[in-house]
Amino acid sequence: MRLLELAVHHFGPVKKASLTFGPGLNVLYGPNDLGKSHLAEAIRAVLLLPPSSSEHKNYLSWGTDETPAVSLTFQLEDQRFRVRKTFGAGARGTAVLERARGQGDSAREATARQVDGRLRELLAWGVAAPGGKSGPRGLPKTYLSTVLLGRQSEVASVLQRSLEQDPDGSAKERLTRALAAFAQPEQFRRVLQASQAQVDLAFDSRGLPRRARGSPFMGVREEVKVAEERLAELEQQVSGTEAVRQQLEALLNQRDELALKLDDARARQRLVREACDRASAIRAAEEALGQARRDLEQIEATQADVARRAAEVEALRDRVTAAEGELERAQGEVQAAERAVRAAEEALRTVTAERADAVLLKKQTLETRRVQLEAALTETSRRAEAARAAGVLVNQAQNAERRVAQALAEVERLERRATRSEVELRLATVPIDPLVQPGRRRFNICPVAPITT
Repeated sequence: MRLLELAVHHFGPVKKASLTFGPGLNVLYGPNDLGKSHLAEAIRAVLLLPPSSSEHKNYLSWGTDETPAVSLTFQLEDQRFRVRKTFGAGARGTAVLERARGQGDSAREATARQVDGRLRELLAWGVAAPGGKSGPRGLPKTYLSTVLLGRQSEVASVLQRSLEQDPDGSAKERLTRALAAFAQPEQFRRVLQASQAQVDLAFDSRGLPRRARGSPFMGVREEVKVAEERLAELEQQVSGTEAVRQQLEALLNQRDELALKLDDARARQRLVREACDRASAIRAAEEALGQARRDLEQIEATQADVARRAAEVEALRDRVTAAEGELERAQGEVQAAERAVRAAEEALRTVTAERADAVLLKKQTLETRRVQLEAALTETSRRAEAARAAGVLVNQAQNAERRVAQALAEVERLERRATRSEVELRLATVPIDPLVQPGRRRFNICPVAPITT
């Protein structure tokens, strides 16, 4: 028999794997827990285990409800076969055996329960036919199945089983035919003799294991003793590891509690920080409110000052209006004075015989009038200056100044005319009374009333 191809799906920890075997010896190697033992177990199961056997639970994958499935292609002499099995309870367990007919075609050899019976006929490993009360339950074990497909931990069981223990004689017949085929060659005889020598070292004539020094079993016993001591040491380490694990769990629980406390502290810190932020915002708002109140007070004071200054401006406007009125009155008085001067001049032309004291009186009257006009002009200038200081009626004050200047110029002109009149009177050599002609009306020059300011 030669194995050709193996395909595995959801078999134990192996989710999916496929292998193609080459001629001769094939070796599966790799690190631990890679799935090598499960691939060997898949070969045992697809060849020996019924698909609905309860042992299929050992092949279920963790974390999934997928059904374990195995497909194996093998060759017996010149025939090629492929067996496919899915392992599960009831209808989930299926089996199909196919035989190749050439050019990629195949014929169904058996299905369901017939597959295991046909496989046991083809393999001839001493496995009894399935079914019945005497039929094997679970994974059957015979001498050849143990030798050819034994587990890694069952190496010693190869020496503990024999063909006599097989429930069927097909394995013995197969080995007999095989040995008969190798009976004549010299190389086979040497191999058989060497094998028998090793068997004689391990077993006595009764087939019992030898226990004398040099027996292979003694070495194995020593190895077993060493292994047991190592196992005890490992168990002790495991117990210590268990204590460490418990301590680790306690530390992890303590870490979780501290983590909860840390989260609680962080939450409280966040609340305190938010409260501090709110307090800072309140303080900033209070400061802004105080500044706003101060600004409001300043604005109110400014408004009051503006109102006061507006009242002052109104008062100054009233004063300017009064000054303008007084200026107009002064202008009227100046015009009246001009009229009086013109009247005096007219009287001077018509009256030729006035006395010198009357002329002097007129001069004094005119001088008094000039002084009064200058006083009125001074007061008007002062009021106009106050109006200019207000900064609101500058143009009006300037106009008032121009009118006062014109009034001063008119006063100076009147003074010059009065001076000319005085000179003319001084130059007169004739008394005033004789110059008065009979029949003419005598004019009396009355002084002009003074201008009140």
